Amino acid sequence: MEILKRILCKTAVVGSIDPTRWTISGLCFLLEDCLARHSNIPHLVDLTIALPALMMHSSKKAQSSLIHFLANKPETLRSLCLTIQWDQHFVSRAVVNASYNACLTTIVKGVMSDTFTGLNSLCLQYFDIQDLEYPGMESNPLAMLLSTDFFYSFSAELDGRSVRNKFALPGSAYDCVAVPYAGSANIGTLNLFDFEMSQRTWNQVLEAATRLSNLVNVSVNPAAQLQAQESVHNTISKILEMPNLKRFRLWGPWNVPAIDITSHLTRLLQKNSIVSLEICGRGYNLEEDHSEHIAYQMNFASVVEHLKDNHTLKRLLIDDMGVLDLTTAGESTSCLLKNLKRTNNTSLCNIRITSSNLAGSRLLAGAPRNTNEWHSDASKIGLLSKLNRFGRRKFQAEASRKAKLELSRLLAKVDSRVHGDDAENQKLSILFGLLLENPSLWCDSMEGDRCGGPAAPQTKRQRLT
Repeated sequence: MEILKRILCKTAVVGSIDPTRWTISGLCFLLEDCLARHSNIPHLVDLTIALPALMMHSSKKAQSSLIHFLANKPETLRSLCLTIQWDQHFVSRAVVNASYNACLTTIVKGVMSDTFTGLNSLCLQYFDIQDLEYPGMESNPLAMLLSTDFFYSFSAELDGRSVRNKFALPGSAYDCVAVPYAGSANIGTLNLFDFEMSQRTWNQVLEAATRLSNLVNVSVNPAAQLQAQESVHNTISKILEMPNLKRFRLWGPWNVPAIDITSHLTRLLQKNSIVSLEICGRGYNLEEDHSEHIAYQMNFASVVEHLKDNHTLKRLLIDDMGVLDLTTAGESTSCLLKNLKRTNNTSLCNIRITSSNLAGSRLLAGAPRNTNEWHSDASKIGLLSKLNRFGRRKFQAEASRKAKLELSRLLAKVDSRVHGDDAENQKLSILFGLLLENPSLWCDSMEGDRCGGPAAPQTKRQRLT
């Protein structure tokens, strides 16, 4: 353990402390001596610890050590992931539930102590609490964690059977960065991935989440318990009540018939705060052959129509969604392209929509990822979003000389930010598209505005050409 202590003194990120088997003395030494605030570990910012579930249930000393660690953690520690470890097989379900509950309640006691200094991110991984019931929110440890003021990001990966990669927010998928912890800041990011809990427990967690005034990023991936259509509708309805929601991601449930979420999508598009919306419409038949199926479907024309009044949405990613009202990909893509042009949408900077039930290309909007996805109108929509990303709105405005210099800087950014195998053609398409937004601006510049003076008078020959 002394060697571990020396390593921690010089380490900023510890991927995982996960021994084959814990002893009570070893766990207590790690939590109280190696990781305590008084220890000399000035660089530690990111830490993952595997908690021995059975030991946390049976040993009061182990519980006390975890509380001590959380209450006296290093000031530098900003991100903490606590995972569950089982070192015995064939444990009764009653003992399993008691162990999960002991871990959760101990964590709550630690973070609610007066000396806990807060975290940018807390992640609970592999907590399977599907059989745990709580009479009210005040006794539900997950709901209680959501009611604290000590995290910016809270992630819960609660399905111990999950074999997927860790999914954590904030991250590049949302183009957001965790803000430094401030003493009175509520949770800004909530990620619930493959969670397994009873409907009653989940409703309590949702109720607690809707009270978070600073919650802006939400990602939900329901597992088997919450497959029912009513549960999905209730979940999205609660999320719509979140007043400052900016980024929402919904993954498809497993083993369920396709659910129509058109009304929820249109309501999300009506929220003035929303800037990113991601829906994965694909589900899996885990009980049969693991084949994919459509989990969510929508009335495409209705969703597109509601885009016209939205001027805040920057990112729209809808993957493998079922389309109810149209029969071909061409119809859907044409409908969307006409709407974006008609409403002069200048806010959407990243758009990709695919469907798995229409005749023709899967790609309805966005840049193709392979030759099989190529579709003319879909690529036009992708180009339109790129033009928006590089300042199409500014190019449309009437510009003074000062504004022209700013627009020149925007054009220069295209050269430095476009990469890939077809970068040169992309750059030309973007530059040409931006210049077409306001041709008179650049014509005036060519006629004599280089030196700040009036445009030179046109000769007869110039006017004719």
